[in-house]
Amino acid sequence: MPDIRVVKAKTGDGDTYEGKYSFPASLAEAGSTLGEAVALSLLNGSLTVDVQSVMRNGIKAEKSPAEIQKNLDAYKPGLKKRGRTKAEKVRDEFDKLSSEEKKELLARLTK
Repeated sequence: MPDIRVVKAKTGDGDTYEGKYSFPASLAEAGSTLGEAVALSLLNGSLTVDVQSVMRNGIKAEKSPAEIQKNLDAYKPGLKKRGRTKAEKVRDEFDKLSSEEKKELLARLTK
């Protein structure tokens, strides 16, 4: 049975649009509804982005090409976790501020 999800898209102006799309609920369903070639292409496209992310993280950490390759050899894709919301990130950063910084920020926000 397909998994109908609400998908959101933002424009450059900040407008948000929503639509519903029927996602396959299993690999077998993806193969039968999309076709195996399309399903494999989508998987490989997503996997390429993930592998590039592993490489970029190694580059940022100034690892050698050999170290980056070692990370790639050990890489195994997993399920993605939901990222923190902007509000959660702001709360975490706010908690790190000194009492004086918090007072200044709150005064600025309540003007």
